[in-house]
Formats: sequence, structure tokens, C-alpha cells
Amino acid sequence: MNTAIRALTAPLHFAFPAFFNTRPKFSIWLLAFLVMLSGFSTVYMSDINRRMVTALEDAQTHKLYLETQWDRLLLERSTWSSQSRVQEIASASFGMITPDPTSVTTINLRG
Repeated sequence: MNTAIRALTAPLHFAFPAFFNTRPKFSIWLLAFLVMLSGFSTVYMSDINRRMVTALEDAQTHKLYLETQWDRLLLERSTWSSQSRVQEIASASFGMITPDPTSVTTINLRG
């Protein structure tokens, strides 16, 4: 237990004396480079995240527009195929009329 605590509280040059004592300038430059690399990668990933969120919002807006268009098309289809419209076109274009109830004959198939 004491060895682990000493290792955690000891400065790094005691833990890795060969690396820090032989090339102190190299280790400082390496550390500076890694800090800069970490900063740039953080900025880059934040930019990518922002662009992806914007693209998602655009896609959701387009989806809402398409759903609205689909609802309008369904409503238009039901309007075009309504019984009153079909009857109006049949009587205007083909001269069809509704027969009198007295001229309609009903056939019973069961019996």
C-alpha cells in the first residue's frame, strides 16, 4: 500500500528518470505537441458535431414537409374519388342518370 501511494505522489522524473533526464527538451516538445494536437482535435470534433446536428435538423424539416405533402395528396385523392364527383362526371360526360326506383329489379339468389 505504501509503495503505491509513494508511486502516485512522486514526481514523474522519479518514476521515469531515464526518459526525463536524458532528453528534457524532447519531452517538453512532445508534451506541447500532444497538448496542441488534443486542442485541435477537440475543435475539429466540435465542428463535425455541429455540422451533423445541422444536417439532422435539415433532414427532420424536410421529413415534416414531405409528410405534409403526403397528407395533402391523400386528401386530394379522396376528393377526386368521392361518390358525388364520380356521379357528376358520369352524368356530364356520358349522359348517365340514376334509374327510377320502380325500374330497378332485385334478384334473390338464395332461393
